[in-house]
Amino acid sequence: MAILYLDTSALLKLFIREPGTQIIVGLVSDLENRLAISSLAPVEFRSAIRRRVHSGDLANYIAQGLLDHFDLKLAEIFLQQPVTDAVINQAIALVDQYNLRTLDSLQLASCKALQASVSSAPIFVCSDHNLIEAAAAEKLSCVNPLVPKSEI
Repeated sequence: MAILYLDTSALLKLFIREPGTQIIVGLVSDLENRLAISSLAPVEFRSAIRRRVHSGDLANYIAQGLLDHFDLKLAEIFLQQPVTDAVINQAIALVDQYNLRTLDSLQLASCKALQASVSSAPIFVCSDHNLIEAAAAEKLSCVNPLVPKSEI
């Protein structure tokens, strides 16, 4: 059994067909894999969907259906890593070390907090090259769904 920690770039690919969706679907279709996300992911997910509506890439009724479906699945299939003070402090250190954006550092810090609390190390799944590099430097196994066979 693997724990797949999905940052929001990977999480979106479960709900919207875009480059990398097939790889994400393949990973999560293995019923032995557990899925984990940060407790911030629902906010980021909603923001990404709403931005697509605002830009004209997604119809509002489709967006609402995606959000409703996500809300239904949230507690059912995702383990949520809370953003605690310790996670925030780790994120600050990651910003200083890797020059990460705010939410990227919080995603990586959340995965590291999850790693400390489970018996098998999570696999960090993300589409952002810089964030993948930082995660790999932090000794996390990584998958970039935009790069087939990218486990580091």
